[in-house]
Amino acid sequence: DLIRSIRTAVAMNGYKVIVLDHLQFLVNALSSRGEYLSEPQAIEDFMLRMHELVVELNIAFILVSHVSRNKDSKGKERVEVNMEDAHGSSAIEKYCDVGLSIFGERYNLQVTIRVGKNRLFGKSGDFSLTYQDWGDYEANVGCSSSRDFTESN
Repeated sequence: DLIRSIRTAVAMNGYKVIVLDHLQFLVNALSSRGEYLSEPQAIEDFMLRMHELVVELNIAFILVSHVSRNKDSKGKERVEVNMEDAHGSSAIEKYCDVGLSIFGERYNLQVTIRVGKNRLFGKSGDFSLTYQDWGDYEANVGCSSSRDFTESN
């Protein structure tokens, strides 16, 4: 069981951050073993159990979930994505404290990071990350939402 393995690894090695890249591989494995009737049920159960584990062990959990809806109504690939576009988004959004979407034009030197949910500080919005030179990135903070990252609580 993955949850038991994570608990053991944290206890034995003192890990403070767990990264799962990516959710679909895990869900496919769980679903193929017949443990769940549906993929949404598998995602919901896994997210609930991970949320409980994160709280219990006081660790951070970073989950990568790929976009399942990246085409517009005309079938054209969209550049901009939101949390709702992620595979398993309802369960992810329900249990996460901070939700980020990262998107940009293919082969462009700039990506946008959208903070779609921020249970910790309440601030959300977009900021861009621009490639300057090999290994050198510059973050340009500028919110396109009504809440600014620099506003104080």
